[in-house]
Amino acid sequence: MSEEVTVRGVESADAAALVELLNKLQSETETITIDEQIPMLSVQEESDQLELINQSPLDQVIVADFDGSLIGVVSL
Repeated sequence: MSEEVTVRGVESADAAALVELLNKLQSETETITIDEQIPMLSVQEESDQLELINQSPLDQVIVADFDGSLIGVVSL
């Protein structure tokens, strides 16, 4: 049995899982800084924000996906 992590660009469909991951990371460590607005966004608002980010030539959000669950994120 192979365990594989997929690293990929974020999709608007990841909005709910991404907010959940960011909230979890923020509660587990002080080494991550998260915009205070993110936990207040609805899933639709987060999805819309991800669409805007994906259209930007200057911004990129990359997620690590393990077995359908987001386990990591980086924003460039």
